Amino acid sequence: MKKILCYLIFFLCFISFISEAAGKKEKFKPDGKELFIINEYAPVARIQVHTAPEVGTSKFLPIEKYKGMVGYVDKIIKTNYDSYKKIVLKNGDVFYLDKTSFGTSEPKYESEEYLISMGEYEKVKNNVEGTKKIKLHNISDISVQAATAGKDGIYNVTLSNGLTLRWNDFKVLQNFIKNITDETDVKLLINTLKGGGIYLYYDDIDDFYQISMGGNSPLELFLKIFGTKKIMPVAKVTYGGSNWVFADSFVVFQNGKRLSRNNVQFKRDSRSVVVEWYNFACPKEDLDSIRLLDENEEATVRFYGSNYNKDKQVDKESIKKIKEIITLYDMLTKYYTI
Repeated sequence: MKKILCYLIFFLCFISFISEAAGKKEKFKPDGKELFIINEYAPVARIQVHTAPEVGTSKFLPIEKYKGMVGYVDKIIKTNYDSYKKIVLKNGDVFYLDKTSFGTSEPKYESEEYLISMGEYEKVKNNVEGTKKIKLHNISDISVQAATAGKDGIYNVTLSNGLTLRWNDFKVLQNFIKNITDETDVKLLINTLKGGGIYLYYDDIDDFYQISMGGNSPLELFLKIFGTKKIMPVAKVTYGGSNWVFADSFVVFQNGKRLSRNNVQFKRDSRSVVVEWYNFACPKEDLDSIRLLDENEEATVRFYGSNYNKDKQVDKESIKKIKEIITLYDMLTKYYTI
C-alpha cells in the first residue's frame, strides 16, 4: 500500500511539474483590451517567453503550435529588478515577456515584435501572399514557395529549389536574371547559389554585380559584371597569420602546374591577425591555369616576402567553388562581353 501511495504522490508531483512548466491557464477575457496575434510569418521557429514573472522561468514557444493565435496584454508586472508584460492567449495559456530595455520612453520586451495587431497581421499576410505570386524572370519551374515577414516588410524569400534569400538579395537576383534569357542558364545560376558558399551581390554606387565565394581560402575567384556590358574574372590570393610576410610574389602550385605573379603590390591590414592580399584580373591563360586545378586534391599558395616565405593550403571544397564560378563565367559570357 505504501508503495502504491509513493507512486501516486510521485505521479501527482510529476503532473504538477509538467503543468507548471507549460505555464498557467486563465480564462480568455480581453474586456476591451487591444488584441494581438502571434505572427505565423515570423522569421523564427520559436519565440521566447517566461512561465512566471521571475528569473529562471524562460522557455520557448514553437511558432508552429501557436501561429495565428490571438491574445492580449493583461497588465505590466514590476518586480524588484525587472518588469514583465503578462499576456493571455486564446487557448488560456498565460505567459510573461521580460523587459529588455530600460531608461527609454518606449521600453522593449522580449518577443513582442512577433505579437502584432490584427490590422498589422492582415497587412503582413497580404504582403506574404503577394510575394509568393512573384514570377522569376526567364524561368518557369523555380518559383517563390514561401516568405517570412513582419511589420516592416518581407524578411526572407524561399524558392521552390530550397534557396533562401534575404529580401534585398532576392530583388538583386530577380533583376540580374532579366538578362539571362535561356531558362537552363537561369536554373544553373539559382541552383549554384542554392548549393551554398557562392553569393550574388550588387553594388548600387559603382553599378556592378559580383559573384563571389564565401570563406577564407588563400585562393579565391570572383566575377564582376558591369551593368549589361562586361564580365571580368578576378582572382585573389590571401595570406593570414600572426606575423607579417610582407609578400611581394606568390605561386599557386598543384601537380607540377603553377600560376604566379612577381613583384606585385599586396594590400595589408591587421586586426586579430595580419592579412596580406592581392587581387588580379585573370586573362584567358590565367583562367585556363585555374581551370586545371583538380578538386580532388589540395593546392598550395606560396607567399614570398621580405620577412620569410609561407605556404597556405587551398582545400578541396574551395577548389570546387572556384570551378563552379568558372562554370558560371562560361555561361555568362553568352550575355556579357569579356
